[in-house]
Formats: sequence, C-alpha cells, structure tokens
Amino acid sequence: MWVFDFSPFAAVAKPMKHMNDSGVAVKKLVDAYHIDLKNLYLIHDDLDIPLGQYKIQFAKGPKVHNGVKSIESELDTNKFWRIRIGIEDRDASSRTKGEDYVLEDFTEEQKRIIKWVIQKLIHEELFEDLRYR
Repeated sequence: MWVFDFSPFAAVAKPMKHMNDSGVAVKKLVDAYHIDLKNLYLIHDDLDIPLGQYKIQFAKGPKVHNGVKSIESELDTNKFWRIRIGIEDRDASSRTKGEDYVLEDFTEEQKRIIKWVIQKLIHEELFEDLRYR
C-alpha cells in the first residue's frame, strides 16, 4: 500500500491488493494510524451514479461492490464515510452487464472526467472540510 501523509489534516492511501481483498489493507491502515472511523473516507467507483457525478455519504454505499463489502467485513462496521464516484456511462442500446463493465478499461474521455471529479473533490470538498474541523 502506498500512503501520502498530509499531516495534520489527512493521509491518502491506495491498497495494492486486489479490490475484493482491500479490506485487509484498510484495516491495517486504520490500526496503524489509529484512525477513528468517523474520520475514514473511502473513495470508490459507483455504477449507481452517472459518470462525472459523486456523492459523499456516511454509512451508505452502492447495492453491490465487493471492495466495499471487504472493507465493511474487516472493519466489522459500515459506519464510515464513502466518496462515491460515478462511473455509469454505458451505452443504453447495448448495456453491458455491470459486473463486466466495471472490469473494462476507461476510455481517455472517461479518465479525463474522473480526474476532474477527483480534483474537484480534493479542492472543494475534502480539504475545505478538514481545514475547518
């Protein structure tokens, strides 16, 4: 796992495990940094949300997401923040099954949109919120 430490405000980590096993890495991070789960923000893709949109919600996530399930299982709770980044951009006329779609590579345009959403989140949401706690 790589970790960028932005002390005293935040740290950003990306588990290097397979998504379905990401709970193990998140649990190690929570334990190592003594993170209060009310301060844990999980950023993940969400097929329930259109590409280019996002939601920040506490204890609420997508209907099905194996990575999130793994984290909830390892932490033994769903009581943490989720930053749900929309990836729904399937062609309505030939709608690929969700479990297949999430394994496909993003197009260059989709990557550009997702990068823009992440930058917006970091600058307008996360660090503004952390700065005023």
